Amino acid sequence: GETYEMLSPNYRYIAEQVSHHPPITAWHLEGELGYRVWSCNRTTNKFTGRCLNVIQIYNVYVELDRHKEIY
Repeated sequence: GETYEMLSPNYRYIAEQVSHHPPITAWHLEGELGYRVWSCNRTTNKFTGRCLNVIQIYNVYVELDRHKEIY
């Protein structure tokens, strides 16, 4: 893997290209205020003749420490 990391005073973000064919990126975001967000990015496209639909395949998860909840 190819990885990307971003550190700021408020959050930390890391992503890795886990597959090239099909292109899939796994990522994780962790914030100073006690939250985490993570998912894999993989999309599929559908062209209907008039418009292009881009459909997210994987779920996006949000975890809130303060409320002890995961969405």
